[in-house]
Amino acid sequence: MKTKIKFLLLALGLSFFIFCKKDNNVLVDSDINTPLTFTSLVAKDSVFTIANASTDSITAELTVTATGDGLNYTWSCTDGWGTFAGSGNKVTWTYINDSKVEGALCHPRIFKITCIITDKNNNSLSKDVSVYVQYVAKKINYSSIINTN
Repeated sequence: MKTKIKFLLLALGLSFFIFCKKDNNVLVDSDINTPLTFTSLVAKDSVFTIANASTDSITAELTVTATGDGLNYTWSCTDGWGTFAGSGNKVTWTYINDSKVEGALCHPRIFKITCIITDKNNNSLSKDVSVYVQYVAKKINYSSIINTN
């Protein structure tokens, strides 16, 4: 009886090796996609002041916190204002106000900065951050123009 059980176990073991073949479609860690998450978009400073009749500039430092595979970052601002420097999840946005240029800031304005993140599977998420630019009239020193004669 013991011999029959040993023989049966040996036959089962051999059939396992003979009839079971290797599966080459097994997922490994590198095949598993990390879900795209967009945790935050933050401006280091979000309130700036620009004076009238001048060429002032402001620069906002922007940082994204996100996870996913093969992330690509696309940055934009309201109506195309300003320029972006840097790439990836950390950039700076600069706005130059020139009173001689049409469209120069002459009142407070909120600029909406958008970051769109796309992963390697073309999933995308976006977030906005607002940068508030205050407009102040340039101070005039009236005492220097008063005639005291």
